[in-house]
Amino acid sequence: MPRDGGRASIVIIHGSGDYDMDGSVPDSMTADGKPGRLYKQLADALTEAGFVVLRYHKRGVLGWDEREQASVVDAEVFGGLEVEDLVADAAAAVRFLRTLPGEAGRKVLLVGHSEGTALAPLAAARERVDGLVLMGAMARRLDAVRHDSVVEKRLEWARDALDQDRDGLLGMEELVPQRADPFTKGVFFDLFDRFPWIDADGDSRVSMAELRAEFERTLENDDWADTPWYLSHLRMEPNSATLPSFRGPILIMQGERDSQTPLSEARLLDEAIRASGHPDHTILTFPGLGHAFSPEKDCWKPTLGPMDGKALQALADWARRCY
Repeated sequence: MPRDGGRASIVIIHGSGDYDMDGSVPDSMTADGKPGRLYKQLADALTEAGFVVLRYHKRGVLGWDEREQASVVDAEVFGGLEVEDLVADAAAAVRFLRTLPGEAGRKVLLVGHSEGTALAPLAAARERVDGLVLMGAMARRLDAVRHDSVVEKRLEWARDALDQDRDGLLGMEELVPQRADPFTKGVFFDLFDRFPWIDADGDSRVSMAELRAEFERTLENDDWADTPWYLSHLRMEPNSATLPSFRGPILIMQGERDSQTPLSEARLLDEAIRASGHPDHTILTFPGLGHAFSPEKDCWKPTLGPMDGKALQALADWARRCY
């Protein structure tokens, strides 16, 4: 909380995953190789800009284990989460904020990241909210966005990283693990070892069609595919249908190298908002930055923080202009 009491109040809504209030991530997932605090960094920047900021643990998350670099989770509670629970918690955070001294009449903004960009408009429909910030936005339903990330993006990576002769086929010499960095090997599920299953026609080469079929199977067999959380997402309207009904100021922020919710999602949202005749919305894109607005050195190696100063400054500037 700023010393002067603040200009307006902000609630940060997490992306998917077992995030604590700080948005803690292990050092293996950050651009600088240090343990990250994604949402704390965001909150600190907004507090410095003069805003009151509320963060909270996602339901079922009890904290962060520094030694293990992992969230401490109540598996039963977290495993039973549905979208409705996440929206209800975001709305409850707004109500709680308004019970604090000096907060009753203050304007409130919701800042959603990733999955939080789809939750924020739903929470805003339940509680009076004055503005929305969507960072790494979803326009379509989660299944469509996930398909792009797991199938289409990985096919892109296969063409870029492994198909050295650009013939659309991956020969044995292109699949030798020593030819790829450790992360790439992981992304492609150790293709060399799994070659017999992927090479459906037995020609000792993997076509993009064969690779697509393997990625599709991977998507279908993921552990989360039958969870209450994922199934509840399939019952949702896409964000492009729900967001335009919010008539307060909207800021969409998008890293141009985001491979999880790509730039095309932000463009779809922008088109939907424009078509609705929305009176006040802005879209800002950031070259070289990924899903968490941290630098992406390689398109197949996503990072989760630390957030780039340019993105934080742009958010603070927009919020100060509006509030």
